Amino acid sequence: MKFVYMFLLGFGDVVLGNDVTYPPLSELDTNKTNLSIGCLLPLNNIFGRKLEAIAQIAIDEINKRSDILENYNLVLYIKNTSAPGPPTGPSAERLATVKAFEFIDGNPIVNMIYGNLFTKNTEKSAYLTSTWNILQVAPLANSLVLSDKKRYPYFINVVTNSIFLNDLVTHFITKNKWDKVAIIAEIGFDHLGKHLEDKLKRNNVTVSNLYIVEDEDDPTDTIAAIKESGVRIIVFQVYPIMYSKLVCEVYRHSMYAPRYVWIDNRRLSDDVKDYYKSYGHGNCTWNQIVTSVEGMFGTSTISYLKDFPDTITIGGNTIKTLSEIGGIKGGDQRLYGYDAIWTMALTMNNTIKRIAPHTLEEFTYQHKNYTDIFLEEIKNLSFVGATGPVQFSDEGSRVEKLSLRQVRNGTYIPIGVYERTTKVLDFVKSPEYMWEPFGKTVPSSETRLEHKYLRVSAVLFGIYVTLSVVGIVICLVDMILMSVYRSHSGVVQDWPIIRTLVCFGCIVLNIAVILMGIDDSSSGTNDYQGACQTASWMFVVGYTLALGGMLVDSFATYHFYTKGSVTKSVKQELKYCVILIPCLVLDIILLILWQVVDPPRIKTEFLQKEYDESQDTIFQTAIAVCDSEKINGWRIVMIVYKAIVLLVATFTTWPAWFAAHGKGSAMNHYLGICVYVTVLAALIGVPVTLTLGPSPSAHYGVAGGFILLCTISTGIALLYTILSGKRDPNPNNVPALVNIINRRINEMSVTNSKDNSGHFETK
Repeated sequence: MKFVYMFLLGFGDVVLGNDVTYPPLSELDTNKTNLSIGCLLPLNNIFGRKLEAIAQIAIDEINKRSDILENYNLVLYIKNTSAPGPPTGPSAERLATVKAFEFIDGNPIVNMIYGNLFTKNTEKSAYLTSTWNILQVAPLANSLVLSDKKRYPYFINVVTNSIFLNDLVTHFITKNKWDKVAIIAEIGFDHLGKHLEDKLKRNNVTVSNLYIVEDEDDPTDTIAAIKESGVRIIVFQVYPIMYSKLVCEVYRHSMYAPRYVWIDNRRLSDDVKDYYKSYGHGNCTWNQIVTSVEGMFGTSTISYLKDFPDTITIGGNTIKTLSEIGGIKGGDQRLYGYDAIWTMALTMNNTIKRIAPHTLEEFTYQHKNYTDIFLEEIKNLSFVGATGPVQFSDEGSRVEKLSLRQVRNGTYIPIGVYERTTKVLDFVKSPEYMWEPFGKTVPSSETRLEHKYLRVSAVLFGIYVTLSVVGIVICLVDMILMSVYRSHSGVVQDWPIIRTLVCFGCIVLNIAVILMGIDDSSSGTNDYQGACQTASWMFVVGYTLALGGMLVDSFATYHFYTKGSVTKSVKQELKYCVILIPCLVLDIILLILWQVVDPPRIKTEFLQKEYDESQDTIFQTAIAVCDSEKINGWRIVMIVYKAIVLLVATFTTWPAWFAAHGKGSAMNHYLGICVYVTVLAALIGVPVTLTLGPSPSAHYGVAGGFILLCTISTGIALLYTILSGKRDPNPNNVPALVNIINRRINEMSVTNSKDNSGHFETK
């Protein structure tokens, strides 16, 4: 033991001294036996000095009583655990360990130990005292680690375990439907921070981050990171020094109410000015601090000093009187020291009969049965202390109601009481009171995000649906007329079967236009995806039938007028239609491959954001698209393939016009004109569509408009040729547009004849 003690003395910077006895031995009643309580407190800290003062008051009251430890003088052996530098950290922890070893080494032997103050320091001493069968009662030190009864079986805290404060915080957050939270925990509360994080997650609350800080840290980066994350609900569990730094940074980053909600999950003082006077941060004035903390929430146990100051304690004085005697102005946390001393005194007093004929002064650290009896008696205690009724659960935890408070004008005032066993938060004031100064609106857990979805204009969609229906009707009329009058000479010469295929292709394209305008605003997601996929299939197949039919028509016309043996018959037409079969087969193969390898899915694309400070809302433009992973690759394949078909149709139409010129009906030229309309539509429409921004209406307007232009013009042209052919199979009055084409053909024919005649003469 001596070796360990000397090793710790030499390990690091520790300070011994300032160890005193209270009351002084000279003032004790010599007719009574001295009963020792060890005390571990950082006396260089204001909290430590206040806890020492209130403990001395309790010792005086107990020693004057004849019904409590009547044959004993209760003596407090005080050891100063203040180390050079910060009150927490390696040096302070080592010193706390050294001082605890002094008691264990018999300097002096104590029945129980009162202290320590800071959590990490207490963890060191509590482990030693539990190992040596010494009951340690702490006035304030609290952590999730210290609640581990296997590691600390003889550790008792007279302040409610902070994990119960986590219950209140979780209840408050979930009741306000906040679903995203950030946590700041100082070293010493890191286990509690992790416990709160796990508890919130189990209640479906997202914890964006758990920030671990220390007193010497600058919290600027932490606060900036929270602001950048967009989280508006922040819970912090820190010591007073870090508290003063945090609230200053909150002001500097404009992160206070009503847009932000801060919850001090271990409020130590009702008056914020206490923090400012003792730990005030030079970067912020008092007025700035008041602005920063206004509306901030705090959790703690019920403050009897504030709410019930006239309550009579076990010592006979009121709580208010005790605070005045001990110089505790506000800050009722120091009063827990009074209850800790009385807890130890009553425990030993109630143990006297149970250990008879043995006595308390016979206690040694080998007497584990003594300590076990102490522990049992603590759990049976019930008295009124300086912090209200003192009782302990079967697990040895202090049983207290919890308080939810809110800062108004620099002071935490009570707004609700939480009963942990029933999980009910009773509001002292109306729930609306919390938000009255802040627009009477419960803040959101993060900046509200609203999506403005870009969709196809309903007016545009209505117009295109109407035009599509008109185009479908025209094509249906064409198909009916060609079927009814197919034996008519003026209709037979226009290849009715081929042109029926063209009409059917136009109908399919018109239906595709309707489906292209359907989005998630006019249908469910599944319907939207189905419409998108169906439109893709119909566009590919419809294009092949319509444009491919025109190509076949041009080829058939050219073949008919250049080969004298060809007759216009159903059999011959069907032979020409066979040309489309390879194209349709290729369409089906590509579409099936696309569907299997990379099927289109509904995806939401998020575009630019705009923040509206007046509404505290981010408005983000979004668009729902039916897209696949490699959509650009599939588009290139389809465009190249269809461009080849269009190119062939383009170069087949002009020779067909030459071949038919002066030999048949001028109506043969109309379908060729529609081919060139399609060419112009493709040359203009495809590049324009690819350069358009993310506007569904613009894309739909351009693509759908050009498709409708081609299909409706084709339907009208076919209808005109049918009606004209039925009226006059060989019309003399040629329309102006066809006349222009005929004149150009005549000019080219004459030029070609001259060139040929000159060639023969030279030869």
